[in-house]
Amino acid sequence: MYIEAIKIEFEQAKKILQSEESHFLDLKSVDISPAKLSKAISSFANSSGGDVCIGIDKKVDGLRAWRGFSNQEAANGHIQLFETLFPLRQDYSYTFLAADSFPGLVLQVTINKVSKL
Repeated sequence: MYIEAIKIEFEQAKKILQSEESHFLDLKSVDISPAKLSKAISSFANSSGGDVCIGIDKKVDGLRAWRGFSNQEAANGHIQLFETLFPLRQDYSYTFLAADSFPGLVLQVTINKVSKL
C-alpha cells in the first residue's frame, strides 16, 4: 500500500506542535501501545471523526517535540493496527508529514465518522 509523504513548511510543523488536543485532534508519541492507539481511533470513528498525529511527544515544560518515525517502514506496526480496525480500507486515510529541522516522519491519520448500519 502506498502512503503519500508530503513535506510541510516549518511554520506548519510548528502549528501542529502548538495545537491543543480536542475532540477532533489527538497527538501521540511513536511509542504509543496499540491498545491505547485503538482507543483513540475508536472514539474518533464513533463520534464526529478527527485526526491522530503519531510522532508528537507529550508536552515537557509546556512544549511538544516532533519525534517522528525514522522511515515509513518503522510505522508498519501502527498501520497494521488500522488495517485490523478498518479491514475494508474505508473511513480513514494516511499521510506522512516531513518538515525541515524536525526529525522523522509524523503519521497523520484522518478518521471519518463510521456510518452505522
